[in-house]
Amino acid sequence: MKMQLLPCVVVVLLWVFSTAQCSSSNLETRLQPSDYNERYKTFRRQHVIGKMAAKDCDKVIKKRKIKNSETAKCKEVNTFVIASIKEVCEVCQTMGKPYHKNKTYIESVKTFQLVVCKLKSKGKRLPKCAYRGQECNQHIVLSCEKGLPVHFQRSFSLNVTIGGSLNTTLGGHDAMLC
Repeated sequence: MKMQLLPCVVVVLLWVFSTAQCSSSNLETRLQPSDYNERYKTFRRQHVIGKMAAKDCDKVIKKRKIKNSETAKCKEVNTFVIASIKEVCEVCQTMGKPYHKNKTYIESVKTFQLVVCKLKSKGKRLPKCAYRGQECNQHIVLSCEKGLPVHFQRSFSLNVTIGGSLNTTLGGHDAMLC
């Protein structure tokens, strides 16, 4: 009987731990150093903001030092989720479901307000990055590790067509304007 309860206790403790991480104001000081922690911090810096307008793309991307990590050029597209980090973390914990096209990703069950910033001229080098922003409400698809978001994969909206069938409009890998 005791052995049957052990897996349940472990699952509950993991859930409590991951939920506490996202709701804490001093999150970074409580997490142990690890690769997923660094990926989470990068995700948070690049994609989560409490308030932002489409016209703020240049200012926010410059302030947060967002760039293409492989080339040191301006990032071509960056999507900001206008929400608290707690709301975004909930996608990885209880408010998400496996993404139907790739089960390694988690799809939000609700839509989020987004600002998608697209580079006006491809190939520009820092600091000459100029962006065009667009606001929309869409579902988000994330990679999660240990209950934390670590990668923004895409966003999409569901459109109902005539006849009631669902049509999914996808924005691939941070690459679409709404």
